[in-house]
Amino acid sequence: MPAPKGNKYGYQNHNAGRPAKWTVDIIEKEAELFAEWADKPDSMILRKFAADRGYGHKYLYEWREKSEAFRDAYEYAQTIIGCRREMECFEKMTLRYAPMYDDELESFERAREKFKSDLKKQEEKEKVMNLAETAKKLAEGGLSQQPEDSLQDD
Repeated sequence: MPAPKGNKYGYQNHNAGRPAKWTVDIIEKEAELFAEWADKPDSMILRKFAADRGYGHKYLYEWREKSEAFRDAYEYAQTIIGCRREMECFEKMTLRYAPMYDDELESFERAREKFKSDLKKQEEKEKVMNLAETAKKLAEGGLSQQPEDSLQDD
């Protein structure tokens, strides 16, 4: 049975339902707090801000899409924390997580890994070709099949 006409919870009422928990004003206030939090020297993990504030880190991603102020705060926090982590990595000479916060370093790491991979493939290809050449020469009788011991001078 359909809802009576004029029912504020009715099918055609698009403004019905529970009011939004996170209004634009609240999200913008969270953006300010996020930027302030990022400035603290012990702020090292972006998701910890959400945990400290008592909500899930998924909101950080949702709010970046909804609010320009929060997007700016997120990028600021990511930059500040990235710099802090990079400095710490250089001090300790460990760069394990630095590419997560530095796009240039991430693309350098990817290019380096691709270069290593391509080099390994090339070496494997050359190895196979050398084996094929050796097998061909053996088949044609161009190489002797004597053991290494008999090749040594007495």
